[in-house]
Amino acid sequence: MVFDSMLKKLLAVVLSCGMVLPLNGCADKYDFNAMYDNDSEIVAAEDVYSVSIYSFRSDDNGTKIHTGSFVGVKTLWDADVYRDCDIDIIYTLSVRKGGRAKIVLVTPEDEVIILAENTDNTVTDVLETQTVSLGIGYNSIKLVGAESPAIDLVLRVKPTGMW
Repeated sequence: MVFDSMLKKLLAVVLSCGMVLPLNGCADKYDFNAMYDNDSEIVAAEDVYSVSIYSFRSDDNGTKIHTGSFVGVKTLWDADVYRDCDIDIIYTLSVRKGGRAKIVLVTPEDEVIILAENTDNTVTDVLETQTVSLGIGYNSIKLVGAESPAIDLVLRVKPTGMW
């Protein structure tokens, strides 16, 4: 009876450790804050981020994101372009508290171009517009965050001519 009880406790401890250790191992795999200033990490095709209190809506009117905190890299828009063209990027990026956030364009040549960047307590409702030239190949727009900023983002992408 006592042996049976000890065996159950030991089994519970082993199973708990088995479930917790892999989660901790994944957390060490990425240095989310270091990604912010590392273009090669931003360019990587895989989205890698940690977010809390997350609201995401994407439709024909664009993308809206509200977070309690966000670190890492998330692709918001992408297109495989078959000829040079221009797009209008309409956005507002607010950092309600903590950290840093930016919106970047990743070109087919893996160049990272900062479209907008804000830091702690930079709140705006004003929509900004930038016209950007896209090269032939895969282009993407990504959200990048470091130091757990609380973010509000609105993003719309509109072609200005033929694709």
